[in-house]
Amino acid sequence: MPELPFLLFPQPVVTQRLGLTGRGKSYRKPTAAQQRARLEDRFTQIAQSFQNLQATVVGIDPEQVIVLETLTESVENVARAASQIPGLEWLGERDLEEAVAEFGFADETEPTATVPKRLYALMSNQAGMRQLLALWNAWVADPTQRARKNFGPFKKLFELLADIRRWGPKDRISATGILERWQEDVAVGAAMPFEIEFWFRADPARRQQAYAEVQALVTGLGGTCLDQSVIPDILYHAALVELPALVVRQFVQEVQAEDYSQLLRSQGVMFFRPRAQSTIGLKPIEPVNLDFAERLRDAAVEEGGPRVAVLDGMPAENHTALAGRVIVDDPDGHNAWYQPGQQQHGTAMASLVVHGDLNGNGPPLRHRIYLRPIFHPDSFNVREITPPNRLLVDLIHRAIRRLYEGDGQQPPVAPTVRIVSLSLGNPEQPFDVEISALARLLDWLAWKYKILIIVSIGNRALPLNLGADNLDGMEDEEVVSRVLQAMRREQVQKRPLSPAEAINCISVGGLHADDCVIYEAGNRLDLLRGRKLPTPINTIASGFRRSTNPKSCFPAGGFCIDKIHPTAACARIPQWSLCARRGS
Repeated sequence: MPELPFLLFPQPVVTQRLGLTGRGKSYRKPTAAQQRARLEDRFTQIAQSFQNLQATVVGIDPEQVIVLETLTESVENVARAASQIPGLEWLGERDLEEAVAEFGFADETEPTATVPKRLYALMSNQAGMRQLLALWNAWVADPTQRARKNFGPFKKLFELLADIRRWGPKDRISATGILERWQEDVAVGAAMPFEIEFWFRADPARRQQAYAEVQALVTGLGGTCLDQSVIPDILYHAALVELPALVVRQFVQEVQAEDYSQLLRSQGVMFFRPRAQSTIGLKPIEPVNLDFAERLRDAAVEEGGPRVAVLDGMPAENHTALAGRVIVDDPDGHNAWYQPGQQQHGTAMASLVVHGDLNGNGPPLRHRIYLRPIFHPDSFNVREITPPNRLLVDLIHRAIRRLYEGDGQQPPVAPTVRIVSLSLGNPEQPFDVEISALARLLDWLAWKYKILIIVSIGNRALPLNLGADNLDGMEDEEVVSRVLQAMRREQVQKRPLSPAEAINCISVGGLHADDCVIYEAGNRLDLLRGRKLPTPINTIASGFRRSTNPKSCFPAGGFCIDKIHPTAACARIPQWSLCARRGS
C-alpha cells in the first residue's frame, strides 16, 4: 500500500455568512445639463444632415448609421426599445477598448482608472432621427421624469453617452487591416480581392438593397462581385469583391486625403476587410519507415458512421495507414488541383486523428473519420489555400451544415459526427476585443448541432534576435531563458487568429513534447532543450473578455532552429504525421 502524507485540517469555526450585494463598480456620471451642453449640437447636426442625403432607390428614404458610444456601463434592451420607433433599427452593439475617464465619468473608488466603453449602432431615416431627438430633448429638459413606456433604455443611453456620431469611412477601414493590405498589394498591379461586411438588416429587402448598391458601385469601377453570404443566425452579411489595382490605389489616395469615394461612403457597409484566407506550405509527402500492416493487423474498423470530421486538405486516402479509415467527401472537386505526392497537410491531420503520435504506438480509432477538403494548391503549387473566390465563413458554414442537413439535394452526409477538427487560422484577423464572424459561426454551429469543434490556436514567427552569440555553445538554461524572453517580448503580437477566439470551441496549442526518443538532429538545435513548455511559435494570449487561449495544449513535436541561420523564426518538425517525422 503506498505511503501517503497526512492532511491536517484546522479546527472548524462557526462564522456569520457574508451577504452578496449583487452590485458592481460604482461610477460617477455627468449631469443632464452637462450632457446637453456637450452633445446638443451633435444631435442637431445629425438630424439636419438627412436633408443633404439623396435617396439611392426611388421610394426608399435615405438612411444613415448612427453610433452612440457609452462609458462605464452597458445598457440592456436597446434593440427592443429601438424597435418601438418607426424608422429606427438596432444593428448591433460591441465592446470597445477601455477608455480614459472623461466628460464627468469616473470610477468612484479609482478616478484615474480606465472605464468600459461600448458602441451601439442604429440605422435611422429622417423620421427615426426626429423621434430620437425628441427623446433626447425630453430627457435633458427633465431627467427625473419617468421615461415613456418601452423607452427606458434610451434614457439610460443618454445618461452614459460619451459621443453620438455617424458611422463614416474611417470606421469602415479602421483596425481591419484593409488599408495596410491595399498599400502592400497595390504595387503588384493585378486585380485585388477583399471583403465587404454589411450591417445586418432584419428585412431581406433591405439586405438586398445594400448589396445591390455595392454591386452597382463595384461594377461601375470595373470590378466583380465574386461571392455573397447571408447567415441570419449570426447576423452576418458579406460579399467578396475584386477591383482593379488602379482603383484600389485611388482608394489609398482618397483615404490619405480624407476625400472618400461613394463606395467607401456606402451606408450599408460596416467594414472593408482583407480577404479571409488560410494558407499552408505545400510540401511533398515523405516516406515513414513503419510497418503499418503489422500495426493495424488487430485493429479492425468497426461498422457505423464516423464520429470525427476533419476539415483540411486532401489526404492520401489510399495510404496503407489510412486505407479504409477515411471517408473523403469532395463536393468542390479539390482533388483535381493536387499533383501526386502533394497531399501533405491533409494526410498529416488525418494520421494525427486516426493514430495520434506514431512513435507512441497506440491503437488507432475504431471508427472511420470523415474528411472534407477545404484547401487546394494555389496556381503556383507553393501553398495550400482556401478557395480564393469564396467567403471563408460561408465555406465553413456549408461544410458543417452538409454533415447534418445536407446541401441542396444532397442529404446529410455524416450526421453521426460529434467532433469537428479545424486546423486553420486567418492571419488577416487576429483577435481584437470583438469575436470575428467566423468564430461566431463556430459558436453557433457548436450549439445548434451539439458538437465539439476543435480549432488550432495559430502560429506566428518568433524573432529571437540572438545576434552573433554562439547558440550551440550556450548553456541550456541560457538558451531557454533567451527563448522565453523573446516569447514575452512578442506577447502583444501573439493574439489568437480567427476563429480560435470562439467561446464554445476548444482552442488547441502545441507543447514542445512528443513520444520520439531518438532522432537525427542534423544542423538543428532544440530551442527549449527538451523542456515540456508551450512551443515558441504558438499563440498564448487572452481571448474574448480575457479568457485564456489556448484552452488546451497537445504534444506537437520538437521546435528547433538551424545553426546556420540562428536569427530565423522557429521551424516546426512534426513527428506524428505520415508526411514528416521528427528529425526528417
